[in-house]
Amino acid sequence: MVLGAGHGSREKTFGGWSKHGVRGRLGAHHLPLEDLVTATLLAGLVLIRLMEDGRWDIPDMLGIEAYKPTRPIPPP
Repeated sequence: MVLGAGHGSREKTFGGWSKHGVRGRLGAHHLPLEDLVTATLLAGLVLIRLMEDGRWDIPDMLGIEAYKPTRPIPPP
């Protein structure tokens, strides 16, 4: 897995290994983990756990287990 200089960018990109692949044709939008977790919390979900997996040293899959409470939880 190779991380380039644009890894932290939140912009859509069409760059990749091949212009004929999915990323080259449709593009990809990278979101930092912080943005994904914050969006989950702002949606009113309660996180149970996060799971990362993949075949490489750097995980390429993320699982989020969460639930929506029946009553709002007051902020701390």
